[in-house]
Amino acid sequence: DIRSRESYEKLMTDESLNLSEKELLDFIFHIKSLNKNDAFTFEDILKMIDEKTMVADTLAGINGELTRFGEMIPQTENKQLKQTLKQLRNACETSQEEIYQLARAHQYYVPAEKASTQEIQHVKNILTQG
Repeated sequence: DIRSRESYEKLMTDESLNLSEKELLDFIFHIKSLNKNDAFTFEDILKMIDEKTMVADTLAGINGELTRFGEMIPQTENKQLKQTLKQLRNACETSQEEIYQLARAHQYYVPAEKASTQEIQHVKNILTQG
């Protein structure tokens, strides 16, 4: 339970938590205090951090793999190896989409707003002028 000053100080000095986790806990603690919200227990917060962190780390890892496949495939002359890499890339893209949908469903990821028609036309104009 993070309602007490003692619990808060213990969390902030916990060596097993990294700086990002401590900053998030600090933020949640202060928002909780401002809103007089006693709904979150320490376990609830750790669960949110763990799930969100795992999803973010997984997406970052998959994106890194996709980048590497994008670099390897065009450089490979062996047709069989190239085909295998493409299959692995496709499986990786499928995993990425599944994790992305999970992240959106849990509101761990909120996509940017869609571009307006005017913004799209502006980019098209720039690209077709060259």
